[in-house]
Amino acid sequence: MAEAKHIIEHSKIPDMTPEEVFVIVDEMAKEIGSQMAKYQFEVLNKTIEETGNSVDAKGQKLSPELFLETISMMSISFDKDGNPKLPTIVISPKTADQWKRVMSGSGSRPRTQEKNLMRL
Repeated sequence: MAEAKHIIEHSKIPDMTPEEVFVIVDEMAKEIGSQMAKYQFEVLNKTIEETGNSVDAKGQKLSPELFLETISMMSISFDKDGNPKLPTIVISPKTADQWKRVMSGSGSRPRTQEKNLMRL
């Protein structure tokens, strides 16, 4: 269960502006949202591990090949017009920056280009 607490002295309540109340409520909502997101990711990670849908990089550096190995485990369905319904991939901002750097240099790597062409 998610919860947030904020203590206000009774004597201050009558003098509070709506904006001050909104700031407090917003802070509490952010705390609850953070707790709920953390719980959801814990459940998701547990499910991923239990179903064997995780990729153990075994200390490898991030690479286009590792990315391709990871997405090859995902099931991608298609709509009635044949367009893929691509999954949402959720990663931390730090990891996203690392992947951007790795993938930005992948276009010039012949091995990666060859693997990408083979998957088309």
